[in-house]
Amino acid sequence: MLRFLHHLLTTLLRLALPAALGWWLAGRYATGPTVGIAAGVFAVLAFLGCVLLRLSSVGQISGLNRVGGLLLPFAWRFGRGSLARMAIGATALQTVLATAGALARNGGVGAPGGSALLVLIVAWTVDGLAVLWIVHLMHGYRVGSSGGNGMLRVILFLLIVIAASAVLHHYGWTWLGVLVAGLPPACVGAYFGLYMALFMFGGKNRRWN
Repeated sequence: MLRFLHHLLTTLLRLALPAALGWWLAGRYATGPTVGIAAGVFAVLAFLGCVLLRLSSVGQISGLNRVGGLLLPFAWRFGRGSLARMAIGATALQTVLATAGALARNGGVGAPGGSALLVLIVAWTVDGLAVLWIVHLMHGYRVGSSGGNGMLRVILFLLIVIAASAVLHHYGWTWLGVLVAGLPPACVGAYFGLYMALFMFGGKNRRWN
C-alpha cells in the first residue's frame, strides 16, 4: 500500500511540475513564448538525461542513471532502448503539460466561462494519457504490422482531436472544443462501463462473443 501511494504521489508530482512551470511562465509571457521556452527547457533537460544514461554502466543502478531517469519522466514508455525516442517523448509530454498550465492561466480558468477551459484541460489530459497508454502497448508490435498500424491510426486520431479542440478554443469555441476532445474517451468509457455492467449483472458464464 505504501509503495502504491509513493508511486502515485511521484507520478502526480512529475505531471504537476511541468504544468506549474507553464503556469509560472504564463504570468510573464504570452502563451506562444511560454510554450517555446518550456519546450526548450525540457529539451535541454532531456538531452542531459540522455548523456547521464549514456555515461552510466549498463545493468548497474547508480547516481547517474537515477538522475538521468528523473530528467526523463515517463520516457521508458517511449524509449524501448532508444535514447532519442526517450528524449523526444519526454520533451513532448512535458511541453503539452506546460501548455495546459499556460492556457489555464492566460485563458483564465477562474474567470467567467473559465470552467469550460478547465473541463477542456481535463479532456486533453485524458486524451494524452490514452496516447501514452497506446504507445506503451505498441512495444509488443512491429511498426508496419496490422496491430501496430492500427495503434498508430488511433494515436493520430487522438492527436488530431487535441489539435482541433485547441483551434476551437483559440477562436472562442471552447465548449465545442470540450465536445471534440471529450467525446471519444467518454464513448470508450461508456462502452466498457456498459460491458462490465452486463458482465457483472448478466452472469459470468454467459457467452459475450
